[in-house]
Amino acid sequence: MTRISYLALSFLLLVTTAHALTLAVEPTTLQVYVGESANLTMWLTSSVDDWPLVYIKGLKPWMTFESFGLVRANQTAKATLWVEPSYDAVPGTYKLSFLVVSRETNETASASVLVTVLRKAYAIVEEVKISGEYRPKGDIASRVTISNPGVLAFSGKLKVSLVHGAEVLEEMESNFTLHPGEKQVLSFEFKLPELAVAGVYCIEAKTTYEERKVSEKLGCFEVKRMAIVEEHVRRKPKIIGELVEIAVRNVGNEEASDVEIVKDLGFGSAFFENIAGEVVGRSDGKVVWKIARLSPGETAVIRYEVNFLPLVILLIIVTLALYFLLVETRIVGLKKKIIRVKKRREGLEITVALELKNATGKELRGVILRDDVPMIFRLEGFIGPKPSVKSMEKGLQLVWRLPRLKPYEERVFSYKLSTLVEVEGSFKLPRAKVFSKLEGKLKTAYSNAPALE
Repeated sequence: MTRISYLALSFLLLVTTAHALTLAVEPTTLQVYVGESANLTMWLTSSVDDWPLVYIKGLKPWMTFESFGLVRANQTAKATLWVEPSYDAVPGTYKLSFLVVSRETNETASASVLVTVLRKAYAIVEEVKISGEYRPKGDIASRVTISNPGVLAFSGKLKVSLVHGAEVLEEMESNFTLHPGEKQVLSFEFKLPELAVAGVYCIEAKTTYEERKVSEKLGCFEVKRMAIVEEHVRRKPKIIGELVEIAVRNVGNEEASDVEIVKDLGFGSAFFENIAGEVVGRSDGKVVWKIARLSPGETAVIRYEVNFLPLVILLIIVTLALYFLLVETRIVGLKKKIIRVKKRREGLEITVALELKNATGKELRGVILRDDVPMIFRLEGFIGPKPSVKSMEKGLQLVWRLPRLKPYEERVFSYKLSTLVEVEGSFKLPRAKVFSKLEGKLKTAYSNAPALE
């Protein structure tokens, strides 16, 4: 080797040594439990004063790196990586790769380590099962399966939320304790809000410990577009009927069209009066309204009245008529009959009967029965009780006085007449009268006027 070649090789070795950059890491494998802390140390040596750049591949949020800062020439600088896995850290082995770049010489140095995360106690969400009515105001049932794959018992909370996008619609939670290897299934019930927009909704389940997330899993479903029409009826009683208001609301997420509301009013349909809403049909006691369209969240009001005033008036009339027939006419019934007509040389002999009946259902006192005998007749005698006889201008007056007449008791009074003149054609006898008192009121009843032919 020539002298020049030797000098050149010595110069290159000097330059190489002068710009040396070395990196060492200890330990190269690290094991740490969730909830605990551990660290590893790195040493860096440079031949020049330097502010090196450090690139770390595989760094996790629960890892913290304290950098070298200023590295003096030919001195060793120290950096520390802190590993503090949180409860949401997944157990396993993580590889970290370090790359140090000199700002002064562009030299690089690299190293790698393995960090193993372990759990003494753990609760993972294994499965989220969902069932129910995937529509606005639908009931949603969720079954969440959790287990403990660790070696110690774990106590924490299971938080389950109904979410749509970034919005949490409803949240529930339950405390639990899981022993090593144990599995539990917890159930939660949710209700979708009215007008819930169509799209993807999720049940988010996560286990926590001291408000720190440990494990999380989602189960999702899709809400369909549909119109859902609900009726809310409010009744306002009136003296002789009622005022009814029906609020028809679309709680779905789609417009409803040609909505029909049917109410069976039965007997009340005869007294129905529509106030608000379009009636499109009435038959067999049913009334049908139609609403052309209802947007989501829109409410239409149907209002009608059932007015029984005409029925009440009719009932009053019928009641009064029945009262008159059954009460006002419940007096002593009286019939007058010609029961026998006998011809004699001197004229006719007539037998007259008065049939008296107490139809009031009550005992009557002081009943007076009166009958008149025209002057063309002569009184021949009586059959049964005898009346008092009084001469009048137009003939005789017969009066029977009864001290009492029992309920529904019937009495018959009879007398005989003979004609004083010849009677030709038809002749009617006068009507008899009966006087009585019922409930303090004086009642008068008349008999028929029998014809003598």
